[in-house]
Amino acid sequence: MHVVLVDPSRVVRRSVGEMLEAGGHTVTAFDNSRSALEHVEADASVTCVLTSLKVQPLDGLELCWSLRRRAGSGT
Repeated sequence: MHVVLVDPSRVVRRSVGEMLEAGGHTVTAFDNSRSALEHVEADASVTCVLTSLKVQPLDGLELCWSLRRRAGSGT
C-alpha cells in the first residue's frame, strides 16, 4: 500500500513512517497539506492518506474533504 502521511511534527512523521514501512508499506511524508494534496493528485498509486488535523495551509478536515471530492469525481 502506498501511504501519504501528513503531519507538522517531524518526530511523528518519522516514527509513524517507520512503523508503516516495517509493515511493508511505501510511505511519502509531508508537513504541508497543499503539497500532500498535489502529490496525491499526481500519483495514482496512493491508496491511503493519514493526516493530522493540525496541518497547514488546509487543516486536516479540509484536506480530507478535498481528497474525498477528488475521489468522487472519478479522476
